[in-house]
Amino acid sequence: MDNVAYEDREIKQLGEQLTNLVSQYGTTADTYRADSVPMQQQREQIVRARAQFLKVVENRVRERSSDLQITQSVIAQKTARINDYKARVRDLQEVLSKLRQLDTEIDALHKAFFTYTQRYEESRGERLISGELSNARVLSQPYEPSEAAFPKPMLIIPLGLLTGLLLAIALGYVYEFFDHRFKHPAQVSDHLGLPVLMVLNAVEQPQVNPYPRWTWRWAWHWAKQ
Repeated sequence: MDNVAYEDREIKQLGEQLTNLVSQYGTTADTYRADSVPMQQQREQIVRARAQFLKVVENRVRERSSDLQITQSVIAQKTARINDYKARVRDLQEVLSKLRQLDTEIDALHKAFFTYTQRYEESRGERLISGELSNARVLSQPYEPSEAAFPKPMLIIPLGLLTGLLLAIALGYVYEFFDHRFKHPAQVSDHLGLPVLMVLNAVEQPQVNPYPRWTWRWAWHWAKQ
């Protein structure tokens, strides 16, 4: 990172050790031949030290890369939260502005209502003093309709007749549904499976209505016949 010095004690020690080995190798090279045992041993030490140094450096780079990714992720999360907070702040500022506008309008309405009430009371007091006790004025005569709006005979009478006709038809169907008497000879063969040899007309004695005429019981007895 810019203007940031990173120092690792283990890497520093391994670097100093590798530097010392290289320096010793240069000093030994002045005394021994390149294929001598001391030179070979020092070269092996340098190779091992270098491999260890590179491995430690690689591990540190991997660790720092992982830390960097974590830090970048945290920074991204914090940045997103900061942006959300900024958006919320803008929304709250807009709401605050609307609230202030509403407060201003409410104050204006209060002042207008107070002025109206004050003027109304003044006008009312003046009318009471002058003897005018009411604000009612007859501006025009009431309208008198030429005919009643309800009921309408031309509409009610046909509807009543139609309703009565439908009710009579419905009662007739109900009566036929519950009447299980035989009306003609074919019904005997159809329902009982018996042959009809002859048909004799029944002689019915006329029944006298025992109730007084034009009473409810008299009408009901006549309807049942």
